Amino acid sequence: MSEPCARLTVRVVANSRKPGITGFVGTVLQCKVQTPPVDGRANRELEKLLAGVLGLAQSSVMVRFGHMARQKVVELSGIDEGKVFAILRQHLFENQKS
Repeated sequence: MSEPCARLTVRVVANSRKPGITGFVGTVLQCKVQTPPVDGRANRELEKLLAGVLGLAQSSVMVRFGHMARQKVVELSGIDEGKVFAILRQHLFENQKS
């Protein structure tokens, strides 16, 4: 049996003062990162952010498409798509209250 894998479309704003996950527009996750989009640094920060929120190893989160674009496709290994959306919605709900 193969390991579960999910793909997530993410729109990223680089050079943000307040990094984090800001919400969904349809099925596209909206995120902000502090680092500039230079030499893949914003992509690495995005991978680290998603790994932390989803409880995955950073090596399990990889930008697959859109390396130089604001909208990216991120591949998540070891987790299925339903669980990804459930965790992200819970994270957004908890952060909305604080």
